[in-house]
Amino acid sequence: MRTTVTSVIFLIAILAIIVFLAVTKIDTMSKSEKAVTNASKKNVLTQTIAVLCIFLFVGIGGYVWRSNNITSQTDSTQTILTGQLTDFAKIESDMLNKINSKDFSSAKKGADKLEHQWDTSEAKLRKIDGTTWTQIDGTIDVVLAAVRSSTPDITHCKSALNDSLSVIKGANK
Repeated sequence: MRTTVTSVIFLIAILAIIVFLAVTKIDTMSKSEKAVTNASKKNVLTQTIAVLCIFLFVGIGGYVWRSNNITSQTDSTQTILTGQLTDFAKIESDMLNKINSKDFSSAKKGADKLEHQWDTSEAKLRKIDGTTWTQIDGTIDVVLAAVRSSTPDITHCKSALNDSLSVIKGANK
């Protein structure tokens, strides 16, 4: 709704400027006026640079403001990670079971699911505890690399999954 209102306001402003210029003909040069001089070229350049700076300032400022606004809309009622990592522990446990049964294809699918859910939850979890999130992210990266290897090593996969599960379960208490 706000976007529509803003668009209508700008449309009305643009139309008002067009009508004003058409009626007053303020923007046309009379034949008696001189051609553009170096001084007016400098003014045009200065105005162009000023407008670009304003657009950059407003654009970047708006982006930062909106980005912070979106981040603050995430579930901020949680202040600890306890209970928020259960799904990740379950996915990794399932992956460990697949590795134990040498079903690397299913384990790789689990890795895809783990990566997708972890990336989706990043903003919320990182806001709650950035240090722990970074630690868990590192262990998940090791798990993903081990499981997705072209020739996965069962021992390395188990070790990576057990280490990651240990960190996740420790943070999930």
